[in-house]
Amino acid sequence: MIWRVLSNLLIAGILSSYSPLLHAQQLTWLIRDWPPAYISQGPLQGQGTFDLLTQDLQRELPQFSHKIQFTSLSAREQKMQLEKPYCFFGAIKTPEREKFLYYSDIAFLTHGVKLFMRADSPLNLRLPEDQPVDLIALMQQKDILGITEKKRTYPSAVQQLIDEHRLSLVDVNENSTNILQMLVQKRADYLIEFQDRIEYLSQKMASKTLVSHREIRGEADIEAVYVACRKTPGAEHTIAAINTALAKLRPTPLYQQHMVRWTSESMKAHMQQTIAAHPEFKAAESATAQQAN
Repeated sequence: MIWRVLSNLLIAGILSSYSPLLHAQQLTWLIRDWPPAYISQGPLQGQGTFDLLTQDLQRELPQFSHKIQFTSLSAREQKMQLEKPYCFFGAIKTPEREKFLYYSDIAFLTHGVKLFMRADSPLNLRLPEDQPVDLIALMQQKDILGITEKKRTYPSAVQQLIDEHRLSLVDVNENSTNILQMLVQKRADYLIEFQDRIEYLSQKMASKTLVSHREIRGEADIEAVYVACRKTPGAEHTIAAINTALAKLRPTPLYQQHMVRWTSESMKAHMQQTIAAHPEFKAAESATAQQAN
């Protein structure tokens, strides 16, 4: 009888120690194949920039049960309309999205998007190398065709222009079309993209084609990127926990190393300097001073 009581107490103690895990809130992280931010195929699977940063964040949030769900961009945008605990790393903040998404504090820094074209194209010869492109004027030219991705949200200054000039653009599905391949095959005159992504796609192409780029007038040199979670009951608590985790992670060498994992070599030093100078990515000076004393 005594042994039975002791056994029951022991079992109850073990179950109570696992209780937080059994009742942990589940967070579903939506991941898509969009290298080099997300890499979901091949030997480098899970080694994309946002893959690594998501993993860093999950380790800092043990109070949640984390689930990864692979999806396309279009499917992700549909899922984020549902009232379910979905989150994803790599969100650009827009007023429209803020109606149904909670955004974290700053999670990542990236160089702004640029305009890319074939180096041997007439467009490259027409555009001055030392001046940013007037995207409005370019989109108004009927003989010039650009490429954008369906359902994608671009940085706000560029997104507004894209929305206003859809007729001068080809909307392509990110899962079925290599946008750089389209440019190389002369199916369009230019595309708007991050330089890191263009360099990654270029390395994967069998035939090498020289590509030139220009800055876009009005586009920020550095863009802030966030974690976004669907507005659901309890989501404010989730974002608060994510913000606490990010505050710990941002100053750490490993997190900052992951931030520049796929930054192009020509821009890596500049990005590292930008991160080091940004107040959100610095370790608190007061804490450092206290440790020194």
